[in-house]
Amino acid sequence: MTTFALAFWKRNARAVVASGLLCAALTGTTAHASGQGTATAQPFAGPALFDDFDYTGYRDPLISRHGWTLKSGQGGPGVQGATWRPRNITFGTEAGNSVMTLRSGTDGTRAGTEQTEIYHQRKF
Repeated sequence: MTTFALAFWKRNARAVVASGLLCAALTGTTAHASGQGTATAQPFAGPALFDDFDYTGYRDPLISRHGWTLKSGQGGPGVQGATWRPRNITFGTEAGNSVMTLRSGTDGTRAGTEQTEIYHQRKF
């Protein structure tokens, strides 16, 4: 079976959140008499996403409590006849960082195709 993996991890949660908030805050500019604009920080008021994916496994109840759903069963989108496998979503650590891995694969047939998907109840 051919397998593909996609991993997400955190290096420094504070730095990620701080840079995200900083990017979101720098939304406006004001013009000065000199003709040069300066960035004006605006308070962040929109939806935000942060999760370090520090879970014990795909059955960890905190996943759903945090609003995540692991797709299971059959159906679209994707290959018709393929199966969505939550067990192919794993959590671990690498160099002290939380890692989430999504593994999908195929043997070349529809029935031998496993897909993975995790999605959130909020649309960001």
